[in-house]
Amino acid sequence: MVMGMFGQTDRKMIEADDFLFAIEQDGSGEEYAVVRSYRGDAPKISIPDQVQGIPVREIGNGAFVVWETEHRYRGNTTLRRVEIPDSVRKLSPSCFRDCRKLMSVKLPDVLDELGSYAFLGCAELQDVSIPRSITRLGSSIFSGCGKLTPQIAMHTAFKPTVWSDEALEQEELRDRKS
Repeated sequence: MVMGMFGQTDRKMIEADDFLFAIEQDGSGEEYAVVRSYRGDAPKISIPDQVQGIPVREIGNGAFVVWETEHRYRGNTTLRRVEIPDSVRKLSPSCFRDCRKLMSVKLPDVLDELGSYAFLGCAELQDVSIPRSITRLGSSIFSGCGKLTPQIAMHTAFKPTVWSDEALEQEELRDRKS
């Protein structure tokens, strides 16, 4: 067994290309892969839809965070564009946190869950569209994404939880001026 980030215990780990995957099982016993970390420095990546024949269903907590010491981290500083395959159903909390140069993310049309702080501090993020398939959203997903405008193709009932209070206030001011 391997102890992963945030203390989770993983049964099996697989390294492939610049990714580290944990292999987990769902309630029916079917195996699936979780991206636990990315160790590369490419500006554009496509997350694989499977690893060793096992579907990649999740981007794990802090997967694109670079740990400098046990208590200090930073976001990936080279990543600019990410394509996430349709096999992925969940983006865990803080998965792209502080990836300050990240500009564009292609989310799968079948994404179910987008965790809290998923893109927190991604200051250059400009291009992302949240699919209507989302059923669970965390809070402050786009907090600190100053270049991203609150135009989301999704259920409007989720809107208040996605943006930081500051972004919502700015949007409300724009709406009043119109």
